[in-house]
Amino acid sequence: MGIQKEYILLCLQELEEAIGGYFGTDINNLVKELGVTYRAL
Repeated sequence: MGIQKEYILLCLQELEEAIGGYFGTDINNLVKELGVTYRAL
């Protein structure tokens, strides 16, 4: 199973619309949620 690029983009777009961008902690949350490494993301 590969990383779901569309899901990642959707999450980041929602953050950008809601708060004007995203931070390292948001990336960290995605990494934990998907069970991948930073590099893979």
